[in-house]
Amino acid sequence: MDAKKENDILEKTLAIAESGYPEAYQFLMDAYEACPESYGPQTLYFLSCLAGGTDKKTDVLMWLKKAISDCGWWYRPEVLEDDDLGLLKDEQEFLSLKAVSDARYAEAAASSKACFSWMKKTAENLFLAVHGNTQNAETARADWETVLAGKDCWQIETIQSGEPDGYGTYRWSYDETSYLPVADAMEAVQDKGYGKIMCGGFSAGCDMLLRAVTFTSARCDVLMLQSPWIPVLQEHSDELVRAIEQKNIAVRIFCGSEDEDCLPLAKKLYAVLNQVCPNVTLTVQENCRHQFPSGCLERSIDEEIRLIPYYRNDAVSLPWYQDLDVCKQVDNRDTPYDLELLHRMYDYLSANGDCYYIEYQGVLVGDVSLCKDGEIAIVVCKPYQNRHIGRRCVMDMIKLAREKGMDRVTANIYSFNGQSRKMFLSVGFVKTGEEWYVYQL
Repeated sequence: MDAKKENDILEKTLAIAESGYPEAYQFLMDAYEACPESYGPQTLYFLSCLAGGTDKKTDVLMWLKKAISDCGWWYRPEVLEDDDLGLLKDEQEFLSLKAVSDARYAEAAASSKACFSWMKKTAENLFLAVHGNTQNAETARADWETVLAGKDCWQIETIQSGEPDGYGTYRWSYDETSYLPVADAMEAVQDKGYGKIMCGGFSAGCDMLLRAVTFTSARCDVLMLQSPWIPVLQEHSDELVRAIEQKNIAVRIFCGSEDEDCLPLAKKLYAVLNQVCPNVTLTVQENCRHQFPSGCLERSIDEEIRLIPYYRNDAVSLPWYQDLDVCKQVDNRDTPYDLELLHRMYDYLSANGDCYYIEYQGVLVGDVSLCKDGEIAIVVCKPYQNRHIGRRCVMDMIKLAREKGMDRVTANIYSFNGQSRKMFLSVGFVKTGEEWYVYQL
């Protein structure tokens, strides 16, 4: 089963279902029949509910029989009481299938325990990954490994809930005990000699991380929160903010623009933290629902340079663009930027591609962007020029362009900007016009 592919298809199915169940049912059925080995219990459950919502009683039973009788899967008892399955509530065959599923769930719940994968220190830094509901440790590892790919300095470990959700998946409850395995794991690695500890969660996993930080001595250097479903924010906002401020934890929040449930929570979390915590960012991922997209987070180039998705930080970025030499190089202008122009520039770059701050040895020193049309733009503030920062960032943008499937990248360099021209030529760009340079991928 391909968990990432399944989740993305199910999110697309939900989007289609908003316009009509019949279309969503046909879409998901076509996807499943084209590659059944890529799909698991959740897909068959979705198919059952969509069939129920279109009054296809025979199809509902067919999908449930395939899942429970043929595959040996089971579901949490509550999910088989969904309104979309209501047309079968008095059907003996359905009740028999549900009884089998309920018994399997009870057996699994009686023996299930939380699991922490850590055994020993194997790298300089540690990343702890926490899954969301209807997921497991394997899902969490696969999701976050895409972020850490190629970064040998990071050891990734997982924390899995002890509460079953369905066959092969687990869930978290929003209570006073469910988060404790997360807190215990975070506390257990504090004295293991890691240079940096980062914790990443998806959906309900974000809530567990925030509860661990808020209610226990658990701490880390950075929290990475993807699609945060965080009831704790509604209940314990003041305590949460105070804990993150006191423990000096950097917080990176990511959420899809189409995630109607989690985006308001993500924005609220950013708003309350941003009042007291200087190191918090929010990235809204365009055209994305409640899912874990690829290439959405920070990019670590090497031990010195890290790229951080753009967020409003006028106190740091405006001075770069009030240096007249920089303004001349970037825009061929003889006057400095004001806040309105700065915001307009960054808003354009963020809306039309990927825009990052450049962090060098812990200090923000410039920005770099890759637009949807392949154009790369970069600014490094004057005190940090001539340290090969620009060269390394441009090479990473070339790598990002390859990841996106682009066939070339470009750069617009004014004829008088010899420093930039020399750098772009040195990494393989070729001049194609008076002020245009191209790198073929």
